[in-house]
Amino acid sequence: MQIVTCVIQKPFKTLYKADRCTYIYQIWLVVVGAVGTLGTGGRRCAKDSLGSEGCDILCCGRGYDTRRELFIEKCGCKFNWCCKVKCKVCREWRDIHTCKMPHIT
Repeated sequence: MQIVTCVIQKPFKTLYKADRCTYIYQIWLVVVGAVGTLGTGGRRCAKDSLGSEGCDILCCGRGYDTRRELFIEKCGCKFNWCCKVKCKVCREWRDIHTCKMPHIT
């Protein structure tokens, strides 16, 4: 299987990056489409990261969508002598960022 990576270099203009990435993405769809891979559209990304998990790189310049989700988790757990753990229930709203789907023409 061939892996195609879209590397965005900052000195280029946005239009150039988008065109280059769209072209690479089209090639990538052809290469990985046969094995059922859907690409990065809809994949979670890290908004502020500069690494490969960051939205700028992972989404290949297409941008990302943000939605808020309510997470309900156990927190503040305390162990009581022999065999008891008591926890609180915490609710937290978090922003979830996902890559936009590509527009292939």
